[in-house]
Order: sequence, then structure tokens, then C-alpha cells
Amino acid sequence: MDFNLHFLKDTFDNHEVQPSSSCKLGFLKILNKKENLKPDELCATENSWKIIDFVSEVFDLKFDDKPNYSRLKFLLVKELLDYD
Repeated sequence: MDFNLHFLKDTFDNHEVQPSSSCKLGFLKILNKKENLKPDELCATENSWKIIDFVSEVFDLKFDDKPNYSRLKFLLVKELLDYD
């Protein structure tokens, strides 16, 4: 896995900023959590459960998938209107 942060360039001498080993460990912990977390675990409370359809759809997206933003917006707006 490449931990170089290519988007963080030092504009003065064009050297890449390298994350520390503790930063790399943090990235690995986040990666592990994201890979193992399921939508129903993320939406564990009664209020957050209301957006389970939205969260599930986002979780189903693959890296190269183009999100259907209209549908995602619909799912959120629907819940907001139901919440009224």
C-alpha cells in the first residue's frame, strides 16, 4: 500500500510530505474499520437507522462506480420529509 500523500506537495522545494509511522498506523486502523464496518453497525441508533437505505447504497458502491446522486439525494430528502 502506498502511503505517500501525493496531493500534499511542499510548494517551496517540491518534496512530498511523508506521513509518520503513527500516521500510517492511523490510516491502517481507519482502513480496517471501513473494510469491516457494515451499514447496520453504522446506523445503530434509532435516529440513524432512518438513513439505512442511503448508507447501504453508499456502502454498495465500488471504487470505480459513479454514484447515482439523484437517487442518493432522494433517499435523504425522503427521510427528512418523513421526519417532519
